[in-house]
Amino acid sequence: MKKVLTAVLIVLSMAARISASVGVPGNFTITHTGSGNLLLRWADSVSNTPVMHYTIFRSTLPNVSDVNYSFVTNTAGSQAFIADAVPNTHQPFYYAVRAEDEAENKSGLSVIKKSYPFPPGWVDIESLNSKAFLRWEAGYDSEITQYNIYRAAAEEGPYTDVSFLSADQYLDTALLNGVVYYYRIA
Repeated sequence: MKKVLTAVLIVLSMAARISASVGVPGNFTITHTGSGNLLLRWADSVSNTPVMHYTIFRSTLPNVSDVNYSFVTNTAGSQAFIADAVPNTHQPFYYAVRAEDEAENKSGLSVIKKSYPFPPGWVDIESLNSKAFLRWEAGYDSEITQYNIYRAAAEEGPYTDVSFLSADQYLDTALLNGVVYYYRIA
């Protein structure tokens, strides 16, 4: 009788663990914070027991899986955000998040998100008699096909789209001497 009771307890314990599901983290977003950092945020996962931590994964492939990812970090407790310093490899990265509860149950992977191109790292502007020569460091994403150049006569705008090009420099020849201009490159 004791053996049967033990077997029943083990089966019940395993069944309870399998049925204790952990919800996949939702509303996953990626935001550039500047200086090569990304802020990853997501909605809390729903679980029958409290979430112990979230695990963040990064990949150069768009289909992040248990095979082709790099472990980034575990969050401290149920913290639903993390900053990641992106390697300077000039390529996009794909991220996913997984929740784990205190009973060590794991959720599936979140929706996979791509890190979008970083803005130019630095911009240099040289004034040349009613002309401006702009140069900038390319963004980190090798998939960038063009840059849009915007100009305004005031820092707060409004900005006008003056050109789009694939190069990392631009000569603006439609300027008036003595006027201060502001530029944005996207």
